Amino acid sequence: MRQRVHRLFKPIRDVLRAHWDPIPGSPEDEYDSYVWGLIGRLERGEDDEAVARYLDQVVVDLMGLQAFHHRHLEIAAELRRVAAGVW
Repeated sequence: MRQRVHRLFKPIRDVLRAHWDPIPGSPEDEYDSYVWGLIGRLERGEDDEAVARYLDQVVVDLMGLQAFHHRHLEIAAELRRVAAGVW
């Protein structure tokens, strides 16, 4: 299981950089601390709504930006697709 989780890191990171990226131009590793939280949620089988709420929370509470929940739902679905392809 541990190996599977580590194999997910880069694909999840890539989705965040390509589709989420609330701070354009930030360093490549800017969102790494959120990847583990997302992997845990996906591994526990949390639904897209829960994953999107996590992204909302990160954007609002930690970054002080406005969350776009509908967009976060789309990203959550993409994260789930990526995870399914790795698992």
